[in-house]
Amino acid sequence: MGIREQLAKASSTPERFENIDGFEEPVFIRRMTLGEADELQNVSAADAKQSNTVRLLARFLGDEKGARVFDLNNGEDVKALKAIPVTVAARLLELGNQVNAPKAVDVEKKA
Repeated sequence: MGIREQLAKASSTPERFENIDGFEEPVFIRRMTLGEADELQNVSAADAKQSNTVRLLARFLGDEKGARVFDLNNGEDVKALKAIPVTVAARLLELGNQVNAPKAVDVEKKA
């Protein structure tokens, strides 16, 4: 498997979490891409209307295949995100940050 395929697989594989308050089904947290992280730093005029929490949750929450399930350009999706209880949103953000934090890895260099 080449570097491109490895990178695509790493960014598209979500992590599954069970027993999150308020959710009967598992929750999938996506790994953000570099492009999505850049979007958070360079907020468009449309995205600037939303809170950081709403923008992060829209990028963190996904389906079992890693696709986003919320679209910030869809008013109903934004309304649904804003309806999440604060305690649940805080837990989802915590999980999103955990999944997207750099992890220490053992690297073996071969000559």
